[in-house]
Amino acid sequence: MSAPNIIIPKFAETQEAMPDWVERTLRNGCFLHEYLRREKARTTERMRTVAAQNQDYERRRGSEHNLVGVMDMRTWMRWQLSEPGVMEDVKEFKKLVKDNPEMTPWKGR
Repeated sequence: MSAPNIIIPKFAETQEAMPDWVERTLRNGCFLHEYLRREKARTTERMRTVAAQNQDYERRRGSEHNLVGVMDMRTWMRWQLSEPGVMEDVKEFKKLVKDNPEMTPWKGR
């Protein structure tokens, strides 16, 4: 997947120009890069917070369903937007759970 092209026009001399540091940041992508780095760094913490609510999970006897893993909404939306349909694919979701043990705190007991 290629990065989207964002066009930032130069202001005409007659219009009020944006500060140089703002234009430089928008053109170089420094702000977006830093934002995404911080966002990714917080992902594990957010997943652990959501998973802590389910740490005492036990499957009910006779139930057809089993909780495979839990994740926060922001992470789910990021996955859904970057790879549509990946959450419906059971094999891919189980692989994601295997790579992120914080999604299943009840298995660590």
